[in-house]
Amino acid sequence: MTRAELLQHLEKLVEAQPGTLTGPEELAALAGWDSLTQVNYVLVVERATGIRPSASRVAACRTVQDLIDLFDASKEPRTP
Repeated sequence: MTRAELLQHLEKLVEAQPGTLTGPEELAALAGWDSLTQVNYVLVVERATGIRPSASRVAACRTVQDLIDLFDASKEPRTP
């Protein structure tokens, strides 16, 4: 999944207009961002990467960019 596709998923999750999320937006300011949306975000990332980010890490995100960074980190190979 690309950054653009992730942003599209996030826009659907928070019911934002297409093309409006770019990264610096504060999650708390998004009307659709709540605990259920956080769970749905976890599922989107898990489907895309096969790895489930921890709910606490998602809850710690403050901006859309934080979520993107978390998604990018979930795609990186884990070192033993």
